[in-house]
Amino acid sequence: TVPERLTHYLRGSGIALALSDTSEDAPLVLVNGAFCDLTGYTEEDVLNQNCRFLQGARTTEESRSPLHHFVQGDGADDRRFPHLNSRQDGTAASHAVFLYRP
Repeated sequence: TVPERLTHYLRGSGIALALSDTSEDAPLVLVNGAFCDLTGYTEEDVLNQNCRFLQGARTTEESRSPLHHFVQGDGADDRRFPHLNSRQDGTAASHAVFLYRP
């Protein structure tokens, strides 16, 4: 369960934000409106999915690998990653992904 205060903060931000559960396959548990606007997906489309569904044909192993290693616990507890994903309509979207491990 996401704490109410954190939910309120994330939902109120104008920056595209998504929060995932670190158990199992890191499913998204909360996204905000800016995330939905950026990706073209609705909240219902994305909740309980791993962010991998955003990867498209142009997403490279070179950009995926550092994200994978971070999620596996390697390296610093916060990092920024340039990453190319795809929107729901198939157009490419370049993102700066920030990940944090408590």
